[in-house]
Amino acid sequence: MAERDKIDESNNEDNNERYIKAIQSSINTAPIRNNSKIFISDLWVISSIPENMIISFLKAAEYDLPDEVNEIIDDSKKKDNVIYRKKK
Repeated sequence: MAERDKIDESNNEDNNERYIKAIQSSINTAPIRNNSKIFISDLWVISSIPENMIISFLKAAEYDLPDEVNEIIDDSKKKDNVIYRKKK
């Protein structure tokens, strides 16, 4: 692996870690809706991370949801897809 590739990979990992931290912070401050749900659109407003990236990171990493939250919902296009569910 070339030195440049190692640097790019390291930078990518750093950026991913920043996104994960930003999403976790957004989860902690997002309003709780419909009795125990957080909406992707709220995470987007709080973090300014594009919704498709938020969804990708939610599927790829583990997050701590507040006690009163059970799931994170994709509320775009009038659909209620569960993107992330609290681990039991």
